[in-house]
Amino acid sequence: MDIFNDERRLKSRVNNLRAAMIIGRQLRNNIRLRTASFSGVKTIGVFYVRENISCRLDIDFEVMSGRAKVILVRKDTMVDVATSTGKEARIVKLDKGFNRLRLVGEKADVKLTLVLTKGITYLDE
Repeated sequence: MDIFNDERRLKSRVNNLRAAMIIGRQLRNNIRLRTASFSGVKTIGVFYVRENISCRLDIDFEVMSGRAKVILVRKDTMVDVATSTGKEARIVKLDKGFNRLRLVGEKADVKLTLVLTKGITYLDE
């Protein structure tokens, strides 16, 4: 089954991946990541909030080869955060408790920089 459509694996807490290289880190609300030949699904960031809150995500996502996307998993829902190469800002809602950002890919070479700012409810241009 195609990993992009396997809801059970995408929502799971288990990382299931193969990669020639994964280098990255989460420092507070900033995530930087680079992969080579990444296939599977991996949690790349976890955010705990004490109440439902809106946040701004600034995303710089580049897929150099293969297919990849970033999703936000919260409780029983999933939202696509980044599905194509480019820079964008968007507002997402984080539910009370743990919210996970996950990278999904098939033979993907990816560069990702993501910054989360809590409490922002609108985009200013």
